[in-house]
Amino acid sequence: MLEYFKNSLNGTYDKALGKYQFDRVRSNLNIMQPYFQEKFGIDLEKKLNETAPSYIAYHQIITVPLNGYSDAYEYINECSPFYRIPFIKKPTMFLNSLNDPFMGEDVIDYEVFK
Repeated sequence: MLEYFKNSLNGTYDKALGKYQFDRVRSNLNIMQPYFQEKFGIDLEKKLNETAPSYIAYHQIITVPLNGYSDAYEYINECSPFYRIPFIKKPTMFLNSLNDPFMGEDVIDYEVFK
């Protein structure tokens, strides 16, 4: 699932979302930099400048230390609703367009819905 996300739309979505998230962090560096430096020993500004913006990079730099995950992949896999679908007890309708450029039919595991 994660590889599909990284490659969907030739990686455009991953990069665009990452850039947006990096920009939000940069706009709040005056608050976040001291906290990350004190709490985690991370020079947030340096980390952002050394890293190409992406969805995964954002989570590796921000989400992982804040929430105690080992890496971004663990966070994304643990928080993905995909793994909760088999435990839904109430009848539920899931809709998705087959020609969705981000989450097309080849990324959906239809077996999990049975």
